[in-house]
Amino acid sequence: MICGTLKLPVFLGLWLSLVAGIGAQAQAATDPSKDTTQKLAPAFADTSTLDATVFVGDLAVPGRARKEAERGLTVLVKEHKPAESAAAFRKAIALAPSYAKAYLLLGAAYMDMQRWADAEEPLLKAVLLDDKLSAATLALGSCMIEEGKYLEAEKYLLSGLRSNPNFVRGHYDLSRAYYGLRRFEAAASEARTAVTLAPELPNTHVVLAYALLRLRNESDALLEFQAYLRLAPGGEWAAQVRDSVADLQDESSTQAAKALP
Repeated sequence: MICGTLKLPVFLGLWLSLVAGIGAQAQAATDPSKDTTQKLAPAFADTSTLDATVFVGDLAVPGRARKEAERGLTVLVKEHKPAESAAAFRKAIALAPSYAKAYLLLGAAYMDMQRWADAEEPLLKAVLLDDKLSAATLALGSCMIEEGKYLEAEKYLLSGLRSNPNFVRGHYDLSRAYYGLRRFEAAASEARTAVTLAPELPNTHVVLAYALLRLRNESDALLEFQAYLRLAPGGEWAAQVRDSVADLQDESSTQAAKALP
């Protein structure tokens, strides 16, 4: 099915997989901008999420190149073998050097391997070849966050979200970029948008909670931490979140005791 916007259901598997521990490094809970995630390919490489304009360009691509890209996509998304898929995408690019989708898919494969610098080059090439390919624009923004390039990430994420305003991963990534830039009000706003669009996705609540803490809104932060624990009691952030909840509850109890007559 060809569709013109990125669809939320495609990303539920990605988000819910984070609950199983395929996600953040230990430092992530204290700095949401460092939520280094694996298995990103489903978010940016699934053909059902690509803009319809890409497929118009595909008609001019040699059949052999399309076949290699399709083979690589199957290996990447269904078999979860990003290194093997990357070889297929490179072959497709060799056969069709202007094949924007192949560059996007190669970038997604490198992102799946957390090879951020390697991913950036083909993603940028995809954007240059087809500036309407918002999947590549959003993937490039996500990749740049992992490299600490928050200002550049903001530019690409905002561009991609203009075409796909309901793309939860885009709002989540933009909140991480703003957190890295210490723009905590903007980080909270984007995280709240992600939570509103998909309240059942746990990690959005964590980013919102930490942004709210930076804004000294401890009561709402506590609610978001508790929401995360309800959704992902065994998630990769669960231990750190429980510590944060205990600290906030202790502080609240201390303040309440001081207020007693």
